[in-house]
Amino acid sequence: MLFCGLASFQLDSNANAIKSIYESLYSDIKEKATDKWETDHQMVVYEINIQSQAFSDLTRKYESKYLQILNAAIKKWGTDKRHNNDVMKIDNWSMSKIHADWQMVLYEYNNQTLAANSY
Repeated sequence: MLFCGLASFQLDSNANAIKSIYESLYSDIKEKATDKWETDHQMVVYEINIQSQAFSDLTRKYESKYLQILNAAIKKWGTDKRHNNDVMKIDNWSMSKIHADWQMVLYEYNNQTLAANSY
């Protein structure tokens, strides 16, 4: 039981992978988490983990036929207005340069793709 409690205070495997592969993305996620939660370090770690998980899930789920949906989600939930223009090509590297609330981008992408496939 102690192990489960300690795990919530550490970066998970997705966050650690992003930290080592996409340094600028990790830095952006960490900065937003720190701004949001200030000195609540447990919540900072939690926020980093959920944002990293969302980014990882999105890169796994993304299909090029849904580029417009992804662009709309990034525009809606992006936190850096330099990325207001449509992204012409999406890959993990180009997505890692975008500043966004990845949990909300994933939520929007999932909902819109589900709706697009329902009619």
